Amino acid sequence: MPTVEEIQDAVADLNAEEFERFSVWYAKHQATRGAARPAAIAQDNAAEEPSAEPAQAGANVKYPHVTVRLKDLGSEPGPIIRRVSYALSDAGIGDDEIEQYKSQARAAPNPVAVTRRWVAVQ
Repeated sequence: MPTVEEIQDAVADLNAEEFERFSVWYAKHQATRGAARPAAIAQDNAAEEPSAEPAQAGANVKYPHVTVRLKDLGSEPGPIIRRVSYALSDAGIGDDEIEQYKSQARAAPNPVAVTRRWVAVQ
């Protein structure tokens, strides 16, 4: 762990322009990962009201700790991909992984089957 002096030196070395660019990027990044997303989707992914039905997570699920409810979405790929993408993002999964999921789900004839390989599905 760095000492207080090392942290102060690192902060002092920051160029104001670099810091401003980072701040703008970080604010935009955070806005797309939470507050700016549609409230209905954020609520759907929230764990405030756990389902009585357990999530289905097989042995080959890539992220079994991520649970997504799909029952109310029908079979259209757009809403499924969007909800799963937000859930993965909320769980701290990297953007590259999320893009890989999206590509696989869009290319598949059954996006739910792809989703079941990535997350636990309710």
